[in-house]
Amino acid sequence: MRQKKREVKIGNVTIGGSNPIAVQTMLNVPVEDIEGNVAQAKRCEAAGCQILRVTCPSPADAKCIEAVKNAVNIPIVADIHFDYKAALACADVGVDKIRINPGNIGDDDRVKAVVDACQQKNIPIRIGVNGGSLEKHILARYGAPTPEAMVESALYHVRLLEKFDFNNIVISIKNSNVPRMMEAYRQLSAVTDCDGCFVSLFGREGDRTSDRVSVAFISASVRWCADCFAVSKKRYGKGHGNQHHH
Repeated sequence: MRQKKREVKIGNVTIGGSNPIAVQTMLNVPVEDIEGNVAQAKRCEAAGCQILRVTCPSPADAKCIEAVKNAVNIPIVADIHFDYKAALACADVGVDKIRINPGNIGDDDRVKAVVDACQQKNIPIRIGVNGGSLEKHILARYGAPTPEAMVESALYHVRLLEKFDFNNIVISIKNSNVPRMMEAYRQLSAVTDCDGCFVSLFGREGDRTSDRVSVAFISASVRWCADCFAVSKKRYGKGHGNQHHH
């Protein structure tokens, strides 16, 4: 049974609480092709997509984020990997949410710069945990991307944001082993004040190679647990590694 948790507002869509689960996808057009991204974004919106993620590897690529945002009426999430300045540029052009893992962008000054920009404009941050690219110190402890390892990774990144009193956070966990991913969400739900708030199957528009069995499994389970959680300041239980995370 779905539990009511804290709400997070992403543009004109609110997730968490008693809100319906929203559907997200991600564009797969090269970021340099702004016209192609805009066209694909419009197709996604017409197909019923409610939240749209767009990659932004560099500050200069924020112009693609801006163009897509101006072309559709659904929230846009900027997908940032390592360049914190790209996140700042996306905040400047009015992105609705930023996907970034603070442990990947450098020292505390960089994390604080992103937090400050997001706090000023009420932009949520999505932390994305991928079982295939966990932190080395976490893999060394668990030996494999176990549910416990993925939860520890999520909490590690969230605590880096909470150091600066930022808690407008969404957590996403993905793993090619769907039962393992589901168990990670169960464990995460037990130690955070969070809610399954929208489903993102990570099958991108135009992609015909998605694992249909995994998609079916997730779809059947979506009423219990979606792939993202809204997180508040609830204190976390023991048993999730070093006390310096989440």
